Amino acid sequence: MLKMMQQYHLPVTAFLIEEAAQKHLDYWRAFLSAGGDIEDHTFSHPKLTALSPAAMAEQIDRPVDYYRALGTRPVLLRPPYGDYNRTVCQAAYAGGIEDVVMWNAVMANGSLQTYNGRPLQPGDIILLHWDPGLNEQLTKLLTILKRQQLGVADLRTALTDPGNLKVASLDKFRP
Repeated sequence: MLKMMQQYHLPVTAFLIEEAAQKHLDYWRAFLSAGGDIEDHTFSHPKLTALSPAAMAEQIDRPVDYYRALGTRPVLLRPPYGDYNRTVCQAAYAGGIEDVVMWNAVMANGSLQTYNGRPLQPGDIILLHWDPGLNEQLTKLLTILKRQQLGVADLRTALTDPGNLKVASLDKFRP
């Protein structure tokens, strides 16, 4: 993954669970050095709407301090399972999260699925899971993006300043 990020200047955002980050601290430092962005995905991946407001806040806030020690400060939250409501958003914003991010396409099992069944559009957010098949999934996704003449934009930039998108070029990408 790190090699692909560097080779193609891919701006990858990882919505990371603190428990996973603690097990692979050196990797995540290298990920940040390669230009990656770490954002909040809670401490242990619970269904947030099933928690009390205090437990919800703890799940969202706890990783922020940990990632700050890595040299980054999450400002985005992707709630586990896409499970959120007004209370989740309030807890996130109270903890310094600027945006709760959802997705409208998923890359899994070698295929891309959009929620509306239509082709990808500029600005779509694509979810991939950090698992052993990630490199293969990303390679297939980059092939699809190149075929559709789309690029890869930095998520924070896209959300805060869509007029100033820095898109990774896929011209040199060879599957």
